[in-house]
Amino acid sequence: MTRKTPDGPSVYPNCGDRSAYYRHLRNGTQTCRPCKDALAKAMDIYRHSTGKVKSRVIPDTVIEQHGIRVGA
Repeated sequence: MTRKTPDGPSVYPNCGDRSAYYRHLRNGTQTCRPCKDALAKAMDIYRHSTGKVKSRVIPDTVIEQHGIRVGA
């Protein structure tokens, strides 16, 4: 899968942390992949803790096994 934005270099000592992602934005540098992944993980945790996203009722293994079509 091609990404729309290329990954930048890890330029800060705390790259791979959510705060480093915002540091990239504040300083105008290109965000690196570890920082993007850290922000995505933090957002997933936030969404699940606040109830904005519910986990699936039917597990993926059951969906694949029975060929259930899931519409988004």
